[in-house]
Amino acid sequence: MKLKRNSFIIALSGVSCALAVIFLTLGNWFSFLTLACYLFASAALMLPLAADSRAGGLIAYFATVLLGFLFGGIWNPWRMFLFCIFFGLHPLANSLQNKWNLNKWIAFAVKAVWFDVSLWLTWEFAYEYFFDASVNWVELIGNWIFLIIGLGGTVFFFFYDWAMRRLQGVLNVYVRHLRRGKGAAKRPSSPERRVEDVFGLEDRSEDRKEGASAAQGAAERSPAEGERGTEEKRDDPPQREDGRDGQADGEREEKEKREDRKKNGEDS
Repeated sequence: MKLKRNSFIIALSGVSCALAVIFLTLGNWFSFLTLACYLFASAALMLPLAADSRAGGLIAYFATVLLGFLFGGIWNPWRMFLFCIFFGLHPLANSLQNKWNLNKWIAFAVKAVWFDVSLWLTWEFAYEYFFDASVNWVELIGNWIFLIIGLGGTVFFFFYDWAMRRLQGVLNVYVRHLRRGKGAAKRPSSPERRVEDVFGLEDRSEDRKEGASAAQGAAERSPAEGERGTEEKRDDPPQREDGRDGQADGEREEKEKREDRKKNGEDS
């Protein structure tokens, strides 16, 4: 059982890593897809976590970063910077929050600060990979960068974190059904599906009522049938239980008659 679970998690981690690498490669090749590919790659890394395997999620993250650098990231290393320090680790942080049952507002505050700092570091060291520095509005943004990241980044992260947590819940359901699918397929299906299996306890109560009424009707009929049986027994003529005894008595009488006739003949 443990071997099957490990093989399932390994396969799921491999699929997760492959999807994340594909999205990161597209983001490295096409700059206008970089941010969108961050989101899709982060969603792909949720698959091992849906199987409650944080080790598998962490290994998939490291493998994704390594392969992402090999398939294009090595020529644009700063383009993967934001994914490496935040988006790739955000699903794992949500999983640990659920495991340790942390207060959602405290956890949100910590993650929001983490996201804002990641945006600021990306702006400081890698903004030229996302924006054209020669444009005037880029310099204007730089003068208000702390306010923009502090307000706009936090508002964006609030909706992003909510959406990703909801997506993780959906993936948990599908992965759970996928894991149980093989066992469910091997179970023999009943020829008829009973009504209570579909509609729940109410139909079971109705079945119990019908069964009780049938049992009560059978109990009412049984005394009458018993009386009728005793009357039939009274009307029947008595019969000898053993047929052999009657046959033996007949043979004995016949033998006595022959002996009497024999004696009478001798006397005559």
